[in-house]
Amino acid sequence: MPFSDGGGGVTFRIVNGQRGPQFMWFFDAGLNPDNLMVTIWVKEELAKIELELGLPVTFRHATPEGRAELRERDQERQAGIAAKVATEYPTLAELQTAAEAGRDFAVLRAWGHSGTPVVTDPDQLVVGRYYYLGYDIGRYSGSLEGRRWKGTEFENDEGDNEEGTWFPFTAAQSTGSGDTRYSADEVTETSDGVATVDAPAVSQQEAARVFEAWRAAHVENEARRRAK
Repeated sequence: MPFSDGGGGVTFRIVNGQRGPQFMWFFDAGLNPDNLMVTIWVKEELAKIELELGLPVTFRHATPEGRAELRERDQERQAGIAAKVATEYPTLAELQTAAEAGRDFAVLRAWGHSGTPVVTDPDQLVVGRYYYLGYDIGRYSGSLEGRRWKGTEFENDEGDNEEGTWFPFTAAQSTGSGDTRYSADEVTETSDGVATVDAPAVSQQEAARVFEAWRAAHVENEARRRAK
């Protein structure tokens, strides 16, 4: 099969073996078998020969029907991704509607859209107040001055390894004694404009209600999981 005028081609050979017909092909000198266009052409020509002989097609995607199937599957995949995005990333209006229906998770996500970022001064954090921590809400319990994070524990550090001030939050999803902790760097605005800690755009009474409801639901789920 000639590839182009004077550019060489490919010789196909079929062998009827124990496992059925098998194709081999050999490239003429001057034809680069690693060239993508050559690879595509070889597969398309092989598919034509197999179809003409009534044999199973080795490279289904090299046929017009196979390409149509790939396009259809890709369209279905894209539609699935779009549906998933619509579910996982609803609009603020959709979140507010769900929040009004009593869905506390929607309440949290709505706060992520409407909360006020704490980005200028970590000292704005007030002990005992509730803050939005990204898909969760925590109650600020103070800062840990003069300590650094190492592994999973805090330890006193008076040496040169001081890594700054850490701010502990009691997380709604934490069933143990551990807190969710953020460093001063995480409380300030990052290069991409994302703030870790927000002040919810609701009253502290409402924030406390959601905190307790979220924590109670998590504790209940954990109890069911451990009972299985």
